[in-house]
Amino acid sequence: MVFGSGQASDQKSIVFVVPIEGVIDLGLAPFVQRVLDEATAAGAKAVILEINTFGGRVDAAVLIRDALLESKIPTVAFINKRAISAGALISLASGKIVMAEGSTIGAATPVQIG
Repeated sequence: MVFGSGQASDQKSIVFVVPIEGVIDLGLAPFVQRVLDEATAAGAKAVILEINTFGGRVDAAVLIRDALLESKIPTVAFINKRAISAGALISLASGKIVMAEGSTIGAATPVQIG
């Protein structure tokens, strides 16, 4: 999702928004990387990650974390309800964290199954 204000030729007003909802899986990591690459190429002002997740695959979250930490474009995690487990890891890798009223972040504890 791309949002902008002002004239279409004003590249400094472009902001990309990435929804991170539901279960975090391996398909999300390349999607986030692609958005970061496209936002950088477009000269976007920032990438906002709109997060509402109980978590998911830690390996996917680590790939997303690495992409965010290596990104040259400013990133903002907007926690809209919850950023639990893998969602917390992704949020903490963003340049800034903004939380909606009543939102939750945390419980980023490794869990071993089996």
